[in-house]
Amino acid sequence: SGSLIIPEGVEEIGPAAFGNCTSLSGTLSLPSTLKRLGSPYCYGPPHDGVFYGCNFVCELIIPESVELIGGGTFGGCKNFYGELRLPAGLKELGPGAFEYDENFVGDLVIPQGVTTIPGNCFNGTWLGGALVLHDGVTTIGTDAFANSGLKGELRLPKNLEVISHNVFYNCDFSG
Repeated sequence: SGSLIIPEGVEEIGPAAFGNCTSLSGTLSLPSTLKRLGSPYCYGPPHDGVFYGCNFVCELIIPESVELIGGGTFGGCKNFYGELRLPAGLKELGPGAFEYDENFVGDLVIPQGVTTIPGNCFNGTWLGGALVLHDGVTTIGTDAFANSGLKGELRLPKNLEVISHNVFYNCDFSG
């Protein structure tokens, strides 16, 4: 119970390692050596995200070293707050990686290395800011940004090939 401090030197945390540990209600501290959180393919009932459903109450600080945020990793963690900042070196997101994380605010910037935004990735995050997609994004999965409260001008990437169902459902883009 309480806070969780992952020590320096840890490079990978496997799927469901702390999933549904609802007593984790303090802060989460991730090491600067971390590269992989979960698996890009692990997601589904029961949710097998690394921290799925935990009750951390803190700002989520994802180290710049992280290259993979797997399926459901932070899904259902409703008490994170502040801005959601994805690491510049991020290469892959799994489905539902941040779904139903209701207290993030601000703009969402997708890093250059991410070319596919999988289904439900940010569904229900209620960010309320702008969405910044780079031109290398080729695929956006079903419900990827649904119910995220994103607003402002929507600029679709020039290399975008696939926009799935309900991608921007319940967003408030103005242009």
